[in-house]
Amino acid sequence: MNELIRRLQPFRWKCFQVLLVAGENDSTRTLRDARKFLITNGEYQEFCNRHSQQKCFVAEPNRLMAKSYLILDEDMRFLDRDGRQPSASILDVDVEKALASVFWDERAFEARGGLYDWSRESESCVVAREKLDW
Repeated sequence: MNELIRRLQPFRWKCFQVLLVAGENDSTRTLRDARKFLITNGEYQEFCNRHSQQKCFVAEPNRLMAKSYLILDEDMRFLDRDGRQPSASILDVDVEKALASVFWDERAFEARGGLYDWSRESESCVVAREKLDW
């Protein structure tokens, strides 16, 4: 994929390892079944090694991702990564109360670069925007 990525010139390319989430995507009884997309840690690392020279490349293996994301489901409930029930819907309770009922690993969030400066302008973003200017 290296040549295609060079041609596309994305500002940031996040590459996630497929993560199974109990009750969400782990069987034929769930809405989604991601088991067929699973790869080993070694296979993921090989992919990362092949693409690591891309300056936009950001790897997110399961060990960093598993508990460092706050994810809302279609009912606006935070999903819990420790196997407990999802939070109450933020449509029914305030966000702080909903967050208090799920586990979120703030250290892992910071370790994976979750605090990201979205206001930064990269040269490729500016060039791309100019090309798209109507």
